[in-house]
Amino acid sequence: MYDIRDYIHEAPAGIYTYGGFLGEVILSLFCIQSHVLSKPENAGFKIDTDATEAFLRDLFVEGINPGIAYIKVSTEPS
Repeated sequence: MYDIRDYIHEAPAGIYTYGGFLGEVILSLFCIQSHVLSKPENAGFKIDTDATEAFLRDLFVEGINPGIAYIKVSTEPS
């Protein structure tokens, strides 16, 4: 993940965000983790690869304003 001021099309694959958005994503993930770990009934809770992909897709496709972040992949997703 890269927190940048200007997006460059020749940049390597990664997630590019603007204006401290990266910090907000990390803070949100930390809050989710803290909430899950604070409840004994969540012992052993795991987020698998598919759930992580779905979370990021929901966040970047539907959850934020267009243009605040870009995901550049090295190959087209299947």
